[in-house]
Amino acid sequence: VQITSSKLPIHMLEMKFHHRPVMEVAILLLQTYPESFNIPTYHYLYGDGLAPKSGRFVQRIKPYLDEEKESNESVSLLQNMSNDFLGALACIEDPLARSAFAVCDAWVTSHLRVVEDGLERISIQLKDACNEFEGQDV
Repeated sequence: VQITSSKLPIHMLEMKFHHRPVMEVAILLLQTYPESFNIPTYHYLYGDGLAPKSGRFVQRIKPYLDEEKESNESVSLLQNMSNDFLGALACIEDPLARSAFAVCDAWVTSHLRVVEDGLERISIQLKDACNEFEGQDV
């Protein structure tokens, strides 16, 4: 079997980015496969095509997706830190050390709330971007 063209799912959706379900699938694809942002389509007659990064909708949502990815990584790190602090607290008898760990754990918990609030804001921004592009020729 000869491959005459190469397209990722995101490439097949590009012309339909003005439909909300397509935008939502594109967001999910870019969240799951962020590397597809830079991969151009290829056709045996026309050569390299455009990468998804060239589309206005993708350009609009990409910063939010990048921020969301960083925030999710921070949440994971902070949750691990919190679990580590709780484990350390269980093993320590010294009241001063326990207090220091408790303060650090309180900071982690507080920062975790801030990051989670940021994730909610990103979700709203992604919905706003979908509203902005819905019905437009993208």
